Amino acid sequence: MLLAFALNGLFMQTCYRAGLAPERDAIGAELVTLSQRNALVTYEVLGHLIRLQSACALADYAAADHHAAAADALAVRHELPLVAVFTGWYAALREDTPAAYRSAAVLLDNAGRPGLDQGLLPLALACWSIRHDRPIPPADYGPHTPWIRPLLLSDLNAVPDPPPRLLLEAHWALIAHAARQLGEPHVLERAQAALAPATTEHAGAASGLLTLGPVSNYL
Repeated sequence: MLLAFALNGLFMQTCYRAGLAPERDAIGAELVTLSQRNALVTYEVLGHLIRLQSACALADYAAADHHAAAADALAVRHELPLVAVFTGWYAALREDTPAAYRSAAVLLDNAGRPGLDQGLLPLALACWSIRHDRPIPPADYGPHTPWIRPLLLSDLNAVPDPPPRLLLEAHWALIAHAARQLGEPHVLERAQAALAPATTEHAGAASGLLTLGPVSNYL
């Protein structure tokens, strides 16, 4: 139990720079093995969700589908309804339509995950719009506002570095996209330097929730 707790903490700290999906996947794999050996069901589910997210970041959807199914099966067997929120959002990412993301957002109602839903649906729709060359709709982007604002206001002044979390690559990709659109080469270089270690990953997909497409598109 102590090792599982420590692995969870290590996972949460392993997004201090872009491109760490393989490292997180290794943590998830160890967590699954440990949990199966010691009947730690909730940590086994966590391990599968970590591996789902990591596979998604690397566009290995066969592996991601496998871990989503494993997590769902454990959730049904052990009555863990929150799992469906994460696998439901992953299914929306796989379908990749505005309607799918809106349906996934309903899963957050009464999910007991304060903060997760703040601005998530608008961000997912904005990412879809960018990849399909559509205008980004004004909305309440919550904690994602600092990295969406430059695209809405055509102003890159004082845009902050994104904090270390699973949407790190997505936020840097938004900065890179805005810098390219607004002709700001110095900001673009800054964003590309941050994204360079993730060149084989998809921006935002490490969350298992949304995607801005291949990081290489922003390099």
